[in-house]
Amino acid sequence: MVDITIVKNLPMDGGEAIRTRNAGTARERQWKGTGARLEEKTVGNTICIMFGRPGVVGHSICSIPRAKGYVEVDVRAPVQEMVSLDVVRALVEKAVTR
Repeated sequence: MVDITIVKNLPMDGGEAIRTRNAGTARERQWKGTGARLEEKTVGNTICIMFGRPGVVGHSICSIPRAKGYVEVDVRAPVQEMVSLDVVRALVEKAVTR
């Protein structure tokens, strides 16, 4: 499943909101268990995070900040079928241009 989200009018910078959310996700203990995956990647102004664990749908999310908001693509799949961050990054970069 793929979700495209456009967030506007945040009370803070969009990039800071993304980094704060991703840092909170990365600190969760569940990503340290057997079979769990957690990966973060930043390329240019695109901020990405991938997380998942066995038995639960995983997420590959890339976001591009825009002033007080951001554009985000979230691809959900079982942990063994998760989409690479490079693929999701290309999707969000395309979404921003439309």
